[in-house]
Amino acid sequence: MSEILSVQSSVVYGRVGNSTAVFALQRLGHDAWALPTVLLSSHSGYPDFTGRRLPAEAVAELVAGLDRLGVPARVDALLTGYLGAPDTARATAALARRMRGRAGLVYLCDPVLGDEGPGLYLPDEVGEVLRAELLPLADIATPNAFELAWLTGTRPADLAQTLAAARALAAMGPRQVFVTSVSAGLPPDEIGLLAVEGERAVLVRTPRVDHAAEGAGDLASALVLAHRLAGRDLAETAERTAASMHAVIAATRAAGQRELAVVANQDFLAEPPRRFPAQPL
Repeated sequence: MSEILSVQSSVVYGRVGNSTAVFALQRLGHDAWALPTVLLSSHSGYPDFTGRRLPAEAVAELVAGLDRLGVPARVDALLTGYLGAPDTARATAALARRMRGRAGLVYLCDPVLGDEGPGLYLPDEVGEVLRAELLPLADIATPNAFELAWLTGTRPADLAQTLAAARALAAMGPRQVFVTSVSAGLPPDEIGLLAVEGERAVLVRTPRVDHAAEGAGDLASALVLAHRLAGRDLAETAERTAASMHAVIAATRAAGQRELAVVANQDFLAEPPRRFPAQPL
């Protein structure tokens, strides 16, 4: 069992950010502590949501309290996701920089910026902090295809270009890059998870599920981290993550739910009912 500090959004209702990542990490046998960057009644996809972004000073205050408990000096891994604003991103970078100085810590950076369709939903400056300060510290990065393109300044039109962009992102610092929601170069009824480590690259293709699932990227990042902490290699991590994501999203759609049905289908996180092979590239 590993101990993880997860720095990202928290909502009262719904399955995004820490509200899905912490459960997934715990279900897979890890202790996870949620440090919020925003506190909202629900995610912003609902009308009339309430709450607020935590300013950098509030995040620093929470970190100081954790320091007094020895948490940042003790945990095995750091996970960062939705950071909300440039000052919060910089405060998170300061925490990551300090924690990264400890041997053995694993840092997964989910560079949350936007998605296909809505585009960017955070200021460009957050992306600049991610690119200049957080990604160089990371062991693992988990962008979606839109975020990969934005961070690398590319527009991949096929799988080869997506792979080249993933390697360009890896050159910024992360040893491993897992790209979710890959569609360029794939049939319209498929979605891909591309994983890169050094010269090795694999692609896991799953059937596309026609369901808009907020928080899917947050869940995928938690699964990647959990499997890596369990000692699984690049290909098995990609296979298990893609299979679990497909199973949970399909079950969510079948149940007619908007929010990811991770509790009702929690066994799919540990043992997905169907596996899809990782294809070497």
